[in-house]
Amino acid sequence: TVIVEDGRFRCWYSAELAGETRGTTVENGQVMEVSGSALAYAESVDGLTWTKPSLGILSFQGSKENNLVSPWNNGGSVFRDDHGPPSERYKGFHFDKLPEEDIKAHPESNARYGLFGVTSPDGLHWTLGKQPLVRYFCDTVNIAAWDPLLKKYVGYFRHHHSGRTISRSETDDFHNWPPPQPFLYAGPLDAPSD
Repeated sequence: TVIVEDGRFRCWYSAELAGETRGTTVENGQVMEVSGSALAYAESVDGLTWTKPSLGILSFQGSKENNLVSPWNNGGSVFRDDHGPPSERYKGFHFDKLPEEDIKAHPESNARYGLFGVTSPDGLHWTLGKQPLVRYFCDTVNIAAWDPLLKKYVGYFRHHHSGRTISRSETDDFHNWPPPQPFLYAGPLDAPSD
């Protein structure tokens, strides 16, 4: 994700951690990486030449001399939310296993994995939400933003309906999402990967 702020380009990206084991999980034939990467940060004044500042936030291989900002980076892009409270100015999603008590409390969803919210006041110091926002195997990049016309948060999520599918959901409260509904998926003449 790249956002232009105060005359500079700010970029958040998933960094593969050298020497770290890349863990994966599988559910109903779908695979998702769950470890071996972190959210990293870079910035630029022209959008061409980028610096990776040493931020001292996240330890990697015994050192905080790096540009890593969060271990929670699976499953979503970062967005700036000027509608929300300043303590949650930046938001995103993190894919992870649902807590056992949540799985038992929502047996109708048949989900063991889902999306949690991550928030930050400055885009550098991140907090993982305790409750799942979406109870579904939403692997790959999930995108959300505040829509000023609808006056709601709108999210586009990975779904699985006869192959790769895009689903959508909207909410007044970023911390409470209704189940996403599929709206774009492969037709009878398309391959499942289309």
